[in-house]
Amino acid sequence: MKVCAKCEYCWEEASSEIREPCPECGSMAARRLTLHIEDKVQFRESIGGKTKDPNLPSRKKIRVEFFDGYEWSVALEKYVRKSKVIDKRQNHYHEKIEDPDTGKVIHECTEPLSEHRGHGYAKFINKDT
Repeated sequence: MKVCAKCEYCWEEASSEIREPCPECGSMAARRLTLHIEDKVQFRESIGGKTKDPNLPSRKKIRVEFFDGYEWSVALEKYVRKSKVIDKRQNHYHEKIEDPDTGKVIHECTEPLSEHRGHGYAKFINKDT
């Protein structure tokens, strides 16, 4: 957007090597260039935590783990909403992943924790060695 420095008239001026006079007052005075820049900021919140039993050995102290919030999906190349609970006390595992744009459930798993095998890091462990 161009603005005449003399009369403050605003207009769109096509790029050319020859400068045209102001369409309102005919002035060839300086032009003021107005540039509008817009950006979008988005906040995503997440919370996670663990409960521990101090009476148990260090490997078994963690009794419940949870996560609820946004996580980057490499496969989808965007943030997804993830909710996950690992409860060793009640032998419970639950994970739900959804696309926040569409609300579509991408993955959901609810099962006893003792049956939760071959997922995440565990799928790369060779049980034979």
